[in-house]
Amino acid sequence: GNLYGGYHLRCGTSGFSVRKGSVYGVTDAGHCTNTVSYNGVNLPYKGGYWGGNVDMQWHEKASYTVKPWVYDGQWDSSTPYYRVITWMVGSGNIQEGTWVCKYGKSTGYGCGEIIDDSYQPDSACVPSAGTTFRKIDNTYDLANSGDSGGPAFLGSGAAGTVICQEGWPWDDQGIFMPVYNGLNHLGLTLLTG
Repeated sequence: GNLYGGYHLRCGTSGFSVRKGSVYGVTDAGHCTNTVSYNGVNLPYKGGYWGGNVDMQWHEKASYTVKPWVYDGQWDSSTPYYRVITWMVGSGNIQEGTWVCKYGKSTGYGCGEIIDDSYQPDSACVPSAGTTFRKIDNTYDLANSGDSGGPAFLGSGAAGTVICQEGWPWDDQGIFMPVYNGLNHLGLTLLTG
C-alpha cells in the first residue's frame, strides 16, 4: 500500500513524505514516541529532534510505497481525499494574514489565519523554543491530541507540521513549525510530485 502525510500513526499524524539519500519515509512530530506504526506495521525510526525551532522526526517506509501526497479528507475526482505536494513553502509565504489549512487524525481538515509568524511556544510544547513557529486561529479547534506531526499546507505547498495547541484543551489556536525548519535540521528532502 501507499504511505504519505496525514495518515493516522500510532503516535500522532504523519506530516510529509521525505527521503534522505535512497531511504524514503514520512515525518512525524519530534515529541512523539520513537516507536511509530501504521496499520500495525512498524515504521523504523531514522532520526529526530525536539527543541529550539524543531519538532520533527522521521520514519522509514517499511513495506509501503511513499507518495508525495498529503491526506486532506476533501473529495474531488482527480485527487480523492488527498492533494499532491508540489513545492515547499518559504517563510515569505507564511506570514501573518496568510490562510493555511491542516489535517490531523483528531480534528481532521481545517483552515485558519496565521495570527503570529514569530511565535514562541511554551516549554510544554517545545523545550527552549525559538521564535519561528506560526500560530493559526479560527472559530473551531485546529489542533488536539493526536494531530501532532500532521501536515499544514498552502494549496499544494508543504507549509508546516502541527505541533500543539494553545489553551489546552479547548482553544481554537493551533501551533505549527515551518516544515523547512525540521527538514533542514534533519537533512531531509521533501518529496514533490
